[in-house]
Amino acid sequence: MNTVHLPERKPLGPLRIPIIDRFKEVGNLYLYGKVESGTIIEDQTITILPSRGQAIIKEIYNAKDERLPFAMAGENVKLKMKGIDESDAKRGDIICNNLNYCQETYEFKATINVL
Repeated sequence: MNTVHLPERKPLGPLRIPIIDRFKEVGNLYLYGKVESGTIIEDQTITILPSRGQAIIKEIYNAKDERLPFAMAGENVKLKMKGIDESDAKRGDIICNNLNYCQETYEFKATINVL
């Protein structure tokens, strides 16, 4: 386990935010996730994969519910969304920017080591 290296977080890389949770409050959709790569700003248009639904990030909050103008790689965020329905954003989906989608696949090969 000591030889496993964590991937480097790239604030200037392509936007990647896996959706951890979602909820709707007073008609607004909120998504929880961790910015794994890239940077987000308020009023940024994003795409949620694999459904390819487009939305706008209206507000960004940190883990303490403090509003932020932007968030960089490594930060846990709560995003207030506009232009997307709750059924279009599921746990495990990925938020990407519109210029650089993440790769999609239906099959992958893995080796599992049980200790």
